[in-house]
Amino acid sequence: MKTDPVEIFQTIRAVIQPYAALGFVVRENSEATYTLWSEKKTEVAGQQQNELHFASVTIIGDRVDFHFQLPGQDGEAGAGLTLGSLEKTDGHFEITELEDTLLNEVENLLAIGFKKFKQNDWV
Repeated sequence: MKTDPVEIFQTIRAVIQPYAALGFVVRENSEATYTLWSEKKTEVAGQQQNELHFASVTIIGDRVDFHFQLPGQDGEAGAGLTLGSLEKTDGHFEITELEDTLLNEVENLLAIGFKKFKQNDWV
């Protein structure tokens, strides 16, 4: 189990990074923040969008904020049981400990999200 915020950040960033090669744009890649966006002009829930957030991870003090929520959806991002219990606000998950089960849930959530982005032609 990882408890160091830097280790947690680096591990989650490593899971998010491959999506940059699948059509997303890296908006920030620093020692404490990594963000991916779609810059494709599209429509979500009847609204024109010039960009859509895909995923990000940020070190905030002694914790890590993993942010993921499908565009146009309110409430729970569709996370698994462990990850869902860490959701503080819509799509923001506060992580202070990272074990394999939680990492698998992050990986699954990103894979499901990517599939949804592709199906809706958002990327």
